[in-house]
Amino acid sequence: MSYAVPQVAPPAASAVAAGAARRDRDRAWALGIVLVAQAGLAARLVWTGGASPEEARCLRWAHWAAGLTAARLLALAIMLGVTGLLWTTTSRLYGRRAALLASGLFATLTGTQLTGSLATGDAPALLLLALAAWLAVRAAGARAAGARAPLPPVALLTGAGLVLAAAIWCYWQGAASRLVAGPDATVSAPSVLKAAYTQTSLVLVLAALGVALAARRRWSRGRAWRRPAVLLAAALIAPVVQAVQHSTAGLPGHVLAGAWFAAIAAGYGLARLSRVDRGYGWAVVMALPIAAATLFGSMGQAHTLHRAWPDAAQLTASASGGHDAGH
Repeated sequence: MSYAVPQVAPPAASAVAAGAARRDRDRAWALGIVLVAQAGLAARLVWTGGASPEEARCLRWAHWAAGLTAARLLALAIMLGVTGLLWTTTSRLYGRRAALLASGLFATLTGTQLTGSLATGDAPALLLLALAAWLAVRAAGARAAGARAPLPPVALLTGAGLVLAAAIWCYWQGAASRLVAGPDATVSAPSVLKAAYTQTSLVLVLAALGVALAARRRWSRGRAWRRPAVLLAAALIAPVVQAVQHSTAGLPGHVLAGAWFAAIAAGYGLARLSRVDRGYGWAVVMALPIAAATLFGSMGQAHTLHRAWPDAAQLTASASGGHDAGH
């Protein structure tokens, strides 16, 4: 009599698979914590008294809907989606550890807190830009996978191009009303660059570190530094443009678009440093500079910028009065 021998996976392979699954669950929980922290940082500004001039169009609806608060909460939800796209994009490029660190850096920036608490076009435009970048990365992966890819690279690149065009249009609609000669168009170029650096300094420094660490690698024929270098360069476009315009109007939202790309390179740099620790201690060590920059920098900056605008209650009254008069 013969007996069938059940097929059992080797113990070593099972242990590796279990360890990988546990790490994925841990990083998923960590990403959830990052998103909760981002939501809390932005939500504390949603109900502040100030309202930006661009939010005036939302105030006319305050008498029949939640108005300004509802629009701000929608912007917050959109910014959470932007961070999620950053996580998925970075994980495809540099792995999930780098994705988690990049998300933590981006979620605590001054611009992220401010954009997630304002009913402006910056959040939808950034979402479209992040979606275009994600589609481009997916297209590169599909090209490498060949016939195994679920979608052809041409379709993904076409979608990325269309979404990018929509993002540029959204940014242009907002920037056209900001980057014009006006009361704030007399700021010196060094002052504009200083303000931009103050709001994104940690990401820029860590992105530069990522470029340096990538340059030390011996693979890809010495070209590994080019990708993080391009990501870092993207963060310099908006500050230079506004320095030429001598304007700080909408600066936090504008520099945030470049900071989204620089955060990918910064996450890669932190992930390379964290490889020194094979356990879980790296998470605490890497979180310290992010927490310090948030508590002693970005939180105060976002609050100060938010309080610089007129009182929302007065704008609501005037907007409602003008709306009723028009009828």
